[in-house]
Order: sequence, then structure tokens, then C-alpha cells
Amino acid sequence: TKSLSFSAAVLLAICLFVVPSQSKSTAHNEKQLTKRQAEFEEFFQMLDMALWNSQTSRQYYRPGFFGVRRPMILSKRNGEPSDMYRSFVEGCYGILCELGINGLINRLGRMFLY
Repeated sequence: TKSLSFSAAVLLAICLFVVPSQSKSTAHNEKQLTKRQAEFEEFFQMLDMALWNSQTSRQYYRPGFFGVRRPMILSKRNGEPSDMYRSFVEGCYGILCELGINGLINRLGRMFLY
């Protein structure tokens, strides 16, 4: 588990230094931006479900990779994800977009998590 913790720390460090680029808004770019935001939200939900335990209903419990609920430092008081956590995930998503594999990751997430 030390190598897993080290890998997670390295991924966190890499993603913190990536800032997604923003383009000027035109009708076409706004449509693409809206599509990208929708894909990001899908990616965010997939990653959140994969990493942290979640309870979607009173009877259905989905264990996450880490086997615990999302830590309080990554959540607001009302249970929503914090801005820091969202920007970290956005950085990771930016890396996937730059590599051109964000669509593949989203499809794999739909196959295995939903």
C-alpha cells in the first residue's frame, strides 16, 4: 500500500500544477465549452464514486477504492465537494483532455461504475 500511497501523491502533485486553458467565447466555442463542462461533471461524478464510499439510497451502499467516505477537508459543511477538490479533479481532467483520452475514460466509467 506504500506504493499506492506514493502513486496517489505523485498524481496529486502532477494534477495540482496543471491549469486548464480557457478559450475566447464564440457560438461554436460556447457549445464546445458546455459539452466539455458536461463531460467534466460526468468525469467528476465517476471519479468521486470510484474513490470514495457513497450511499445512493438507504439500502444501496457503494464502496469506493479507498474504502472510506470523502474526507472532510475535501468537502464543504453541507457535504458537497470543496473548491480545492473540484479544481484538483479539473486539473486531472485537463491532463486527460491534453492526452486525448478523456472520452475513453468517461466511457470506461459508464461501463464499470453506473
